[in-house]
Amino acid sequence: MKKSFLLKAVILATFMVFTGLSGIKSQDVPQLETLHKSIYVLWHDAYPSKNYDLIKSTMPELEASVVDLVKVKLPEMMHNRQEKWDSEIKALQDDLSLLQKSIAADNKETMLTEVESLHSAFERLVRVIRPKLAELDSFHEDLYQLYHKLMPANDIEHIRALIPSMKDKANKLAQAKLTRRLAEKQAAFDQKVAELQTSLAELEKSAVKGNQKKVKAAVEKVHSAYQRIDAVLE
Repeated sequence: MKKSFLLKAVILATFMVFTGLSGIKSQDVPQLETLHKSIYVLWHDAYPSKNYDLIKSTMPELEASVVDLVKVKLPEMMHNRQEKWDSEIKALQDDLSLLQKSIAADNKETMLTEVESLHSAFERLVRVIRPKLAELDSFHEDLYQLYHKLMPANDIEHIRALIPSMKDKANKLAQAKLTRRLAEKQAAFDQKVAELQTSLAELEKSAVKGNQKKVKAAVEKVHSAYQRIDAVLE
């Protein structure tokens, strides 16, 4: 009994690492962690054993989790991911609806197909809030403060103070190696990071001179450079 529990714990931990769920902070989207419990049962227990009764019995908790998840608005720091999140939530709802129809019709073949689709939809949802690259996510933390807080307030003094941290994070970004899945994009990634570093150097010069108009233009360039890096990782 104890060995069985430990084995399931190991499998669950492995699944969380594989999907990226282990990197999700519970205070960010706790509803996603709740949904994960039902998805885990469907995918790792019911699906491989073709346990249709287990699929059916999991549905009430699964449906309640999706209802709660639909209400979620991502934390302000993740505002740039909200549109993609909403799109993947819609896809998840569509897959859930198809699974419900399969269960109502007691169609065992499509039931398994829809469990697989629902699992894929869940993984895509996880990837929306999982950082594509830790170094890029770290840089975005500073960029968020720069673009959404300091620039609108014309707070050049604190912009100057933030730039060394941003340059350091950009340097770490320049040393980052992409995963095997994205390896073919490494050259394009490196080029865009170099452009980001150039835009930061321009921002630093403008901030020293203190010209608000030029600082704002330079901040926009940094923001655009970040977006181009993010696009490479799509």
